[in-house]
Amino acid sequence: MKKTNYYLFVALTIGLGLISACNKQNDATITIEEPVINDTIFNLDTLHMEGTIIGGSKLHGYTLTLTNLSTNELIYTGSTSNKKKEYAFHEHQEVSVLDTSILEVKVTVNLNRSGKMATKSVTCVVIP
Repeated sequence: MKKTNYYLFVALTIGLGLISACNKQNDATITIEEPVINDTIFNLDTLHMEGTIIGGSKLHGYTLTLTNLSTNELIYTGSTSNKKKEYAFHEHQEVSVLDTSILEVKVTVNLNRSGKMATKSVTCVVIP
C-alpha cells in the first residue's frame, strides 16, 4: 500500500510539474517612442516608427503596421518570426494623403506558440 501511495504521489508531482511548465505565462512590455500619441505630421513627411518590445521570456516574433484609419489603407507592414526576448524596431515611411487623416501605428507581439498576442497602438494626424 505504501509503494502504491508513493508511486501515485510521484506521478501527481510529475504531472503537475509538466502542467505548470506548459502553462508558463509570458507577457511583453511594448514601448512606442515614435510617433508620440496624437502627433501631427505633414503630407510627404517621413513618419518614424520606433520602439522596443521586452518579453518576460522568449517571444515568437512581432508585426508592425501603419494604417490610414480614415481610408482603411494599409500603408506599411513589417514583421519577424525570430524568437527573442527583446526586439527594437526603427522604421521610416513617407506618408502621402489627400485629406487630413488619422494614422495608426500598431505593434502586435506573438507571446507563445499557442498564438497568444499582445498589442499596442498609437495614432497620429497627417495634414495635407
